[in-house]
Amino acid sequence: MKKSSSWILFLLFVFFIWMFAALYINNPYILPSPINVLKEFFLLFQQKTFYISTFYSLIRVLISLFISFLFGCICAFASIRFPSIADILSKFTLIIRSLPNVTIIILLLFWVSREVSVFLVSFLLLFPIVFENMYHALLDIQQTWHDVLFIYHKPFIYLVKKVYLPLLKPSIYSSLLSCSSLGFKVGIMAEILSSVQIGLGRQIQFYRVNFELNKVMAYTLWILIIVFIFDFILKKVLNKLFVE
Repeated sequence: MKKSSSWILFLLFVFFIWMFAALYINNPYILPSPINVLKEFFLLFQQKTFYISTFYSLIRVLISLFISFLFGCICAFASIRFPSIADILSKFTLIIRSLPNVTIIILLLFWVSREVSVFLVSFLLLFPIVFENMYHALLDIQQTWHDVLFIYHKPFIYLVKKVYLPLLKPSIYSSLLSCSSLGFKVGIMAEILSSVQIGLGRQIQFYRVNFELNKVMAYTLWILIIVFIFDFILKKVLNKLFVE
């Protein structure tokens, strides 16, 4: 109850500050009122394009998240097994983290299609997070259980199933949670900059070009709601799998 009431108070505070600022500026092209944005938000549900765009964006984010997590885990285990791989991937992730996101998207647009660039950008930004979390967690497990693993020597596949995966549950939990909301932000940003044909980013870019800020903010509000819902569902699922 306390958490829900604090959220209500926070949203009311934001609403009144926004309303006051909109009345003071008195220019809908700079800052539309929250009432107009809410009207546009509810009008979205009457548009077929809205549902199609939401579906495509969700699919892109989920596929990117799944591929990034899968490859991140595989590369982390491979790095533990073969230190030379860890050295190469650590340099790769450092370079990717150092490059601006916009630069990555522009470079990829020279080499691949717009659709593929969205997946690649999301992968390149999510993969380092998963890899580093899992790799450092595996290193901690090896250091903590070094003597036990040395005495009771087992095949690597057996250790993965019986030792590493059970002990990696907290790292898997934190990696998925940290990547879920970031995946949406990166995915929508990539859709906007890549100018894909269908997607929430495409709609935001279209209304931005046409100076319809109220619709841009309505779509932004919808993206926030999607992220909150997705995070809520993901936490429930992960708590069932890893906590309970």
